[in-house]
Amino acid sequence: MESFEQFYDSQTLKPNFKYAHLILSLFLFNEYPGGFGRYRLEQELLISSGMAKSIFNKLKKFDMIQSKSQRKGHELTKKGNEILKKIKEQIVCIKKGSKILSKMAFGESFYIAQIKDVFNKITDGMAQRDATIKIKEIVDGLKIKIEDYNFTIKVNNIGATCLIYENNQIKLPGFKEKSNFIYDFSINKDILDYLYKELNLQNKDTIVIGGASIEIKENKGKEQKEIIEERIARLVATNSALSFFNMD
Repeated sequence: MESFEQFYDSQTLKPNFKYAHLILSLFLFNEYPGGFGRYRLEQELLISSGMAKSIFNKLKKFDMIQSKSQRKGHELTKKGNEILKKIKEQIVCIKKGSKILSKMAFGESFYIAQIKDVFNKITDGMAQRDATIKIKEIVDGLKIKIEDYNFTIKVNNIGATCLIYENNQIKLPGFKEKSNFIYDFSINKDILDYLYKELNLQNKDTIVIGGASIEIKENKGKEQKEIIEERIARLVATNSALSFFNMD
């Protein structure tokens, strides 16, 4: 994770992108090995064109991506792949979740992050709650273009739930204090079956379920609305995961 600290060294203005944007950038470049462009990054991360350009320039400056071709965009370099491999030793996966997870987190679209070596860092969930709020502050009221539609996002619900895997069981952390991060959910068999199927869990892994639901003021593009919700949920899951490393 320390590979990204250099991105914020500046004698003038510090970049306004978050660690979550950088981490997800590498995951996305890996997901699209045929080449990935700046405009696609802007849409996937729900960021401005200027921020996407800044991320691209930083990734190129530190030799994490390289141009594949003018038409096909960029790809990870050997160094970029090595850094992503190290990240995945801690954040194993960030993947889309089923709507069955609505019983475990607020929202209509969901993403899951599986994390290693943070079992002993789980306290009352306040740090993860704050990480979720930071994403809401970024995306609430945001104007974004998806395909041919322009949208203004209004966040209805946004949140995350933390689960642990211990002694062959998926369960809520042991403390009972309620916060805006940990809710008094119960885990039913359908959810357990789903998570066991989707994740290759090891003892003391942590699972973060990020969820989001939105309105779009323009009242059009139902399919695009779902795409935006999914991308917000992915940011929520990622930023909440990174809070365990003090990188939110």
